Amino acid sequence: MLPLTAYRRRYIVIEPSLPSCCRPPTEMANHARRRAATTACFEQDDVPYQSATRLHLLAPGPFGLDEDVDGRRMQRRWRTSTKAPIDEDVAQVAASNLPAQGCPRAPGRSRTSFHVFDHCYASAHPQRLRAQPWSSTVVTLALALMLMLFATTVNAVTTVRLFLAPATPGQEAEQSSSIRPLLDAWESTSGIHVELVWNSGINSNERLVQAQAAIGTGQSSNVDVLIYEYHWAGILADNLLDVSPLIPASDLHAHDPRALAGITDESKVMGLPLSTSYTLLYYRTDLLAKYGFSGPPRTWPELEVMAETITNGESATDPTLIGYLPQFMSNELLTTNLLEYLAGSDAGALLEPDRTLSSFTTGSKYAAVLQVAQRVRKWVTSAVVDATAVVADEMVSGMQWGANNVVMMRFSPIVPNRVAPSGTSVTWNVTQLPGEKVRGASTLSGVAAGVVRGAANVTAAAQVVRFLGSAEFQKAIALQVGVMPAVPSLLDDPDVCRMIMFCHVYKNVTIVHRPSLIAGQKYSQVSQAIYTQWSDIISGQATPEVGIDNMNRQIATILDIDLLGNPTNPTWTDPVVITMVTISLGGVIGLIATSVLLFQSRAAPKIQRAPWLLLSVMQLGMAIALVHPLVMAGVPNSVTCVLQSWQLATSHTLMVGGAALRLFRCRKMFRNTFAKHIVILRDRTVVRVMLFLIAVDTFLLSIWTGIDPPRPVDTKRATWRYMTCKSQGDAAGIPVFVFHGGLHLAALILAARSHPARKVFPDAQALALGVYNTTLLMALVLPTRFFNAIGLPIQYAATAVALFLTTGVFYGLFIFPHLRTARAFRRGERSTSGAGAAASAEARRSPSSGGGAGRASGSAAETAPGLKRKTSGAAALVRPPPAANADRVGLVSYCVARSRWWLPYAAWQGAKMHLFPGLGMLVLEPSDSADPRDTGHVIDLASITAVDATEMTARNPNSTTPAAMDSSMSLFHEHVFRVTTTLIVVDIMAASPGEAAAWVEALALIRAAHAAATAAPARSSNAALRRRQPRAPAVSMRVPGRSSSAAGRVRSGSALANAVAGAAGRGTPKAAR
Repeated sequence: MLPLTAYRRRYIVIEPSLPSCCRPPTEMANHARRRAATTACFEQDDVPYQSATRLHLLAPGPFGLDEDVDGRRMQRRWRTSTKAPIDEDVAQVAASNLPAQGCPRAPGRSRTSFHVFDHCYASAHPQRLRAQPWSSTVVTLALALMLMLFATTVNAVTTVRLFLAPATPGQEAEQSSSIRPLLDAWESTSGIHVELVWNSGINSNERLVQAQAAIGTGQSSNVDVLIYEYHWAGILADNLLDVSPLIPASDLHAHDPRALAGITDESKVMGLPLSTSYTLLYYRTDLLAKYGFSGPPRTWPELEVMAETITNGESATDPTLIGYLPQFMSNELLTTNLLEYLAGSDAGALLEPDRTLSSFTTGSKYAAVLQVAQRVRKWVTSAVVDATAVVADEMVSGMQWGANNVVMMRFSPIVPNRVAPSGTSVTWNVTQLPGEKVRGASTLSGVAAGVVRGAANVTAAAQVVRFLGSAEFQKAIALQVGVMPAVPSLLDDPDVCRMIMFCHVYKNVTIVHRPSLIAGQKYSQVSQAIYTQWSDIISGQATPEVGIDNMNRQIATILDIDLLGNPTNPTWTDPVVITMVTISLGGVIGLIATSVLLFQSRAAPKIQRAPWLLLSVMQLGMAIALVHPLVMAGVPNSVTCVLQSWQLATSHTLMVGGAALRLFRCRKMFRNTFAKHIVILRDRTVVRVMLFLIAVDTFLLSIWTGIDPPRPVDTKRATWRYMTCKSQGDAAGIPVFVFHGGLHLAALILAARSHPARKVFPDAQALALGVYNTTLLMALVLPTRFFNAIGLPIQYAATAVALFLTTGVFYGLFIFPHLRTARAFRRGERSTSGAGAAASAEARRSPSSGGGAGRASGSAAETAPGLKRKTSGAAALVRPPPAANADRVGLVSYCVARSRWWLPYAAWQGAKMHLFPGLGMLVLEPSDSADPRDTGHVIDLASITAVDATEMTARNPNSTTPAAMDSSMSLFHEHVFRVTTTLIVVDIMAASPGEAAAWVEALALIRAAHAAATAAPARSSNAALRRRQPRAPAVSMRVPGRSSSAAGRVRSGSALANAVAGAAGRGTPKAAR
């Protein structure tokens, strides 16, 4: 801790916490007797102070105007230098230097709760606390005023540094001698001294680099005023100030508005024009008159004719004569030449004000620009332009013109009166540049003056710019040097026109601006791209088409311009989209109306037999497919990209998956003898498989769109672009495509294999045609998605038409026949009278007259596929029980599998079933001998482990409604019973519930008899032989050439089948063996 003496240059203020201590000495004497109730106080200059609670360092402020820590002015005019309290040790040291005396404490108040008063201050250095006298303040103010007046007197002359380049490199002294007197004269009246800083660059690019170095970054600059070329305005825009608030509007309006526009970026005026340089056509009047031309050319074709005619005529005497001399050197001059040629043909400015490239292949000016490029190239290859033009700049052109080697020349001189051919016999003149649509195109050239951002004195710099842009200064320069002024009124001055010549031509030129302000700081790169590519076109290194395309692409890259424009995706306003969307909405409305009509006609018998699940599923898939063109319209986003994938995948699963399941069902059931005439097929397996397909599809789509969803991708082509949907990788989407590819392949296989079922199930043919049509359309449409030459509208239309055709084929072949049935039913229902409806209901309630119940076995004629009558269950129940050893035969349908889990997927087959109790076997002889794959089955009765059937009482015996059958759960159908063996499981369908019950009862009796015989003692040699030679339960017989399993297969018409048939006819099992 520093001692108190360390703060000798500062002051210590003690803030008391008891205002009663701050009393005059007379009041303190009255309280002297109350010593016990007082606290220690400090006294300085007979003013008591209580013990210090806060001490602050104070420093004197100027003019004695001091404030405390809270900004309140103190009576003694001191202010604190810091608000931080001094440590207690310092406070104690300070307090110890002050004499203490008693001071009463205010009754009833805590010492720490009293306020601080401004007038209670004490100091360890009272000599420092003396108030400054007012006289010292007055003296201080007087000295400050004198200093200000002195500074004003010293700075009476302000210096402004002017950065400029000479008209010709190396002529700084000559040019300085011309303008220095003008500046000195103006300095005497304005008080502003202009210091000249010369730019030593040889060409425009070097001068630009030095100018950028001189003006710095804009925060501070080495110069105040910059004289710059017009095409630098965009490059230096951030370093130049807006002079419109600094210069009167009258001075701005006095300048050529065409020149002022070249340095005005929107509303920012970056200086005043100082001089201009217009492009003119210099021509030899003597040569034109010699060859019969009355005047200069007005169009470029006229110029070509004149140049070729004169050069051919003068080739004998002057073979080096040049017909037309432009400046085609690969630099900024070539850019200015091209802009003038393009303007004459109304071909745009390459880079338009809206930052579009009009000369691009899809641009509005491409054809005109291409024509100009072809013309310029033809000049070089013909006698119009000499090879000198390829390497010519303005200096070379001036030299050739001065040597009388040029007939016509494009030229933009800085000092026009210095350009003249030699010789007294040579006559010449100037005119505007030719042009097919615009004559007199001239690229703006010259210089302007601007105020640099970061100038030391902006106001003085603006005054210098105003003086340089004045008519007086420009007239003086024009008369002295011959530079063309930028004030239009000077073109009417006879003295000026006598000096610069051709004022009448200058007034009529058409100014062409270089795209400097549009390109901004990157104009140099843009100009380089222009003259580099056009130089290749002129020299033949690139064709006009390739050169123009390369130029536009380079400019687009430099300026980050979207060269291809907006995406060309079909929008809602395109006629193609409107047409397809209208068709889509019409199709969806038609599907809704179809569903409503089918639901209202659900009581029709044919509608009841229809596959309702597949109808509903496929209609839903069609509706989703029809809505897809609506989602495809417009530019896709992240939502529509995902939605498109879900739509296509889901519609494909519902339509093609539903068709595949229906085809599988037809193939499974078409050989069933009773499938069409006895039962209504309601397959629960189809439901389960359809739900499984939907679940798998949903799961795969969820993974795909969750991990790597399709996103909008900007796809660019040579001349256009469009937005498409694509995932970042292919791994997440591969399972989806594999699943749908496999599903479609399965549908094709089922369509081919279910061809025989079309006679029984017309749906099979319709669905097969639908699958074939879908495959064909996919093969035709999918390549168009990658063939962009046809255009996006055609791609969109092709995709939409493919979806329409797919849904139309499925609808027309599969759903429309049911719709016709529904409509016919509705018309018939409306035309039926109430009495007819009552009679029909009574007929349906009457019992059927089935006559086959009392017969021993089902008749083949009654159970044939063409049979219209069905045996009732009631008649079957009163049939007498068959004998245990009686042979049976009947027409059945069956399906067989090695497990009950695979049984729902096994195909039904028609067969004639033979039961031979004596032989101990059940034979299923195929009824369709044309199918070589169906060889029948032979079942050993001993291998049967169970015979299951539905209870006959579960069905109303008086009902005439066709029984509902589930081919996958056939056990619960009255027509079907299941035979389970040790190796196979067989579902057998009889012609009627009674027939099924008879077969079940016969098998039960045989199994019971066989069990009794096995348990009883052997009474015959055969029985003893069977006991001595036990057989495996799964083996019933051996068929030569085939396996000896309980399910040995036998072909219809074989020797074994004939033997079984003969044994059944004789009734002697022994003979049959």
